[in-house]
Amino acid sequence: MNHLSDFENTLYVSTPGQQFLKESAKWAKFLAIVGFVTTGLIVLAAVFAGSVFGSLAATAPELNFFPTAGITITYLILAGLYFFPCLYLLQWSQKLTLALQSGSSEDLTVAFEKLKSFFRFVGIMTLVILSLYALMLIFLVLGGGLALLGTGL
Repeated sequence: MNHLSDFENTLYVSTPGQQFLKESAKWAKFLAIVGFVTTGLIVLAAVFAGSVFGSLAATAPELNFFPTAGITITYLILAGLYFFPCLYLLQWSQKLTLALQSGSSEDLTVAFEKLKSFFRFVGIMTLVILSLYALMLIFLVLGGGLALLGTGL
């Protein structure tokens, strides 16, 4: 069996690499803060969209087809889905900055764990959205085909 010594198993980050990581942490923190602000705006939109559509439906009965609770719930779900990637980015930024300041490999490991969580969450959401697009395309093609059959073409 070939065992690596601790020296061979140690990863060193050069000074330019540390600078790149430090700058990446700053950008990640910026993007996370912008994401949290956007999440707050989505929550505000959820609260006010339900109120706006509810008052519109009261003044104009023909606009009563908007489900106000459904709109609010949809916006809140979107805000929740947007919150977690921002949280993981912020945590990665904080732990990476701490690791670079202290030289702690444990903090660096936790930072990379948060980065992995960010990419896993975004990857899963991407797969879900691509699957929904595929389903919509299938239903669109089937609906178009049924429409053509109904017209006799």
